[in-house]
Amino acid sequence: MQIQPMSATLEFLLLHNEAGEWIAVIEASQGTRHEFKHKAEWKAFVMSGVLPPGLAFPHDFGFRPSTRGDDGDALDVLVRADEALPPGTVVTRRIVGLMKAEQQDKGGRPERNDRVIAVAQPSHRYGEGKELQDVAARAVSP
Repeated sequence: MQIQPMSATLEFLLLHNEAGEWIAVIEASQGTRHEFKHKAEWKAFVMSGVLPPGLAFPHDFGFRPSTRGDDGDALDVLVRADEALPPGTVVTRRIVGLMKAEQQDKGGRPERNDRVIAVAQPSHRYGEGKELQDVAARAVSP
């Protein structure tokens, strides 16, 4: 996975904040069917899709700013948070795992598109989770 600079409109967002904490930008809120994408030339988030009825994003989903993965998009981040975060929210996070994933490109060919799994900071529910199994255990208990 290569990391390359993203569009000029998001270059002001660093990989981490002043305290050294990693950041993510939310594109789809947990519990919603709507997905938004950052459109650099408009300097805005636009609705890019709607999940079919009965489906919803189980977690907040976003990207790591100022990066670009092998698929040409910013690196994807799945964020566990206490409550849904609105699209466009910049959130500090702690990485707890990586999910290998594959999707079809526009030509229908499979391509790798991994997701970083992270915990929003601060968080009452996931605050102490350091590894994926810690976060999974907290997901089913209050």
